[in-house]
Amino acid sequence: DKGKRRARYALGMALLSALAALGFLVAFIIVLADPEEAADMHLCILYDSRAACLGENVPRRWYNLTVAELGAWPCEWDDAALVTESPCVNPKCEDGDVLHDNQLRIVCEFHLLLFWIV
Repeated sequence: DKGKRRARYALGMALLSALAALGFLVAFIIVLADPEEAADMHLCILYDSRAACLGENVPRRWYNLTVAELGAWPCEWDDAALVTESPCVNPKCEDGDVLHDNQLRIVCEFHLLLFWIV
């Protein structure tokens, strides 16, 4: 009787784990954006010099592919930026709720990481 209960408990936990994994998979599929989102979102705030911001430090091939895809390099240098702001910005960064979608992805990744750790 005790062995049957342990087997049922193990089966239940395996089923629960499988359902949780399936839930996270569905969450990632729903949250994933279209493939063009990578072209729309550049991390311009990571560039700390004018040359890097304007694409002068990236490989020519990458720069040319980006310009061909977007029509122009997406980052712009703002000389009037405050000290607390990044002078390199992407003016189209917030278009189409890209930031909101990325926030959802980060939350899902965090939950998935916790799932696998615990």
